[in-house]
Amino acid sequence: MQDKRKYVRVNVNTTVVYVMAQDGGPSFTALSRNMSCGGLHLCFKNHADVHAKIKMEIYLPHEDIPVKAAGEVAWQEPETLQNKGNLNTGVRFTDIDPNSKMRIARYVLDGVHRDRAQGKISLGQKFKLFFTN
Repeated sequence: MQDKRKYVRVNVNTTVVYVMAQDGGPSFTALSRNMSCGGLHLCFKNHADVHAKIKMEIYLPHEDIPVKAAGEVAWQEPETLQNKGNLNTGVRFTDIDPNSKMRIARYVLDGVHRDRAQGKISLGQKFKLFFTN
């Protein structure tokens, strides 16, 4: 089966604080599973409609200041045995400042180098790292 992902992604378990943008309600905390320059795979505790807008603070490992970004729920799947009680949720970045884009790109690139050194990515694998919006 061909992978249809647009951007290379790296595994990352980090905290993401988010709020549903349309209601401006309470903030929630999610754990990320992987990240790319195009978005995140998060584990939500609550349901979110596809296309719902969210505002996020992404706490990258070894950084003190979170990355702030807006996104849109691309997909959500029910809980699985691995993530009992969570909803696997894909979030696509929709608004992120250039400095934050670079911080995420740097983190993803570091992860690509780490994964390549561990043999998880072949030298010939093509991928897109940066994105323009």
